[in-house]
Amino acid sequence: MTDPSPIQRSVRRFLRLAPLAAVVATAACATPQEQTYETRLAEARTAPDLCQSDRFHVLVAKAWEKAHEAGGADVEDASPNPNTPAPAIQVQASSAMPDVSFPPYSQRACRMTVQSGTAAPETGFFTVAYFMHNGKVDTSVPLWDSDKEVSDYYNEL
Repeated sequence: MTDPSPIQRSVRRFLRLAPLAAVVATAACATPQEQTYETRLAEARTAPDLCQSDRFHVLVAKAWEKAHEAGGADVEDASPNPNTPAPAIQVQASSAMPDVSFPPYSQRACRMTVQSGTAAPETGFFTVAYFMHNGKVDTSVPLWDSDKEVSDYYNEL
């Protein structure tokens, strides 16, 4: 058997490094807003101050915005777009709800009042839901459900 030519060695080296290059390129393409959003989403799964810290307001704002889009957020497109600026919000009267864990599904929630711009204050639940697969987080999404939405849902049953 002959040794591979320099070209063959280069091709093999490239093929071995291609997945790493793809990961680096993807990370390099993320906007600062997207990086902040993804970091806060990862922190929200374990942070003891989820309901009291201003650093999670970007998640609350994006979830609130998604819930107020035309047509609302359905299960297929519940994730807010992390690349658009979050609306300015004010959060008041925030309190933690008990964590829920039914593997592979888990969620953490806060009851709070949110006001965005000149909109009327709205009380509801901010939730970070996530799904585990093979011991790692597979999917994670922030959600907003107003008291009105929750009441309407149960009244329709």
